[in-house]
Amino acid sequence: GGGGGGDDGGGGTSGGGGGGGGGRPRVEDEALRLEIEDYLYGVCALPDELSRLATTSVTHGDYNTPFKVLEFLTDLSNGFRLLSLKNDALRKRFDSVKYCVKRVEEVVFELKLRGLGDDGAAADG
Repeated sequence: GGGGGGDDGGGGTSGGGGGGGGGRPRVEDEALRLEIEDYLYGVCALPDELSRLATTSVTHGDYNTPFKVLEFLTDLSNGFRLLSLKNDALRKRFDSVKYCVKRVEEVVFELKLRGLGDDGAAADG
């Protein structure tokens, strides 16, 4: 429940000192057009950031995040495998996803060797 009514973005017409142009469209007034390949390029950039997060979290004493990141990246990688990627550049980006999974797998392996982290966190859902 709890889907309370209006989402008022504060877009009133009484402009308080902004310098003119009152008729800017709000986000919901325009549709965002995005090609599927561009979307997939963006999705392929996410694993690199998440692999950095996994490594950084360990240096800050958070040993559970790499397990969660690995679970997510494995699911993402498996999803990409289901696609028949005809675009060579996109296929190369997917290869980088696989390398990110491998990096996080190495972090998780090291944590398991040292008895750190909660490898059961991924199974808890």
